Amino acid sequence: MEIRLLALNGAIPYTGTGPGVDVFQKADVISYVANGDAPNGWKWFSVANGVEPEVTGAAPAGSENPYITRTSNGQLFLLAADGPDMALTHASGVRPWGVDSVEVETDEQAPGVRIILDQAGGDLMHDFTQKYLGHRIAVVVAGQICEVALIQSPVRSAIEVRLPAGQLPQAEGLRDSLMK
Repeated sequence: MEIRLLALNGAIPYTGTGPGVDVFQKADVISYVANGDAPNGWKWFSVANGVEPEVTGAAPAGSENPYITRTSNGQLFLLAADGPDMALTHASGVRPWGVDSVEVETDEQAPGVRIILDQAGGDLMHDFTQKYLGHRIAVVVAGQICEVALIQSPVRSAIEVRLPAGQLPQAEGLRDSLMK
């Protein structure tokens, strides 16, 4: 599991802390989406089936979609951070951390997965979410984005991932992949 900043379209007003390393200008957004290129320190991540980050598309001026998205061969991608200061990953040089437990909430209307981090993970998560308060993030599991969220307050040790109705098998699969 990884937590990564999401790239935002600077032409779209959003609730957050304002301009930052994650906000890109309209001309750059158009270029990245058209060419499929990613700026240095950023990468296109596929979005898991059933995850709907508000609106899909390149988010032209006036659109409601704050994210930078593209579609290739029917697969939706979001631009997310790939640099060490903008992501909480298991990269070398990062203090080792892990998942203590994962619980599936079996509500068919909105199944969920509650992820409890170990002490080191909780400390790193708190520092990361404190630093990026008001920014949007992606939860990435097995190389795919399984959740997008706005950091509204610092998070210490628990993460909730909500899936659309009917996605209980996907919730169970997420639990199983996190506990490997």
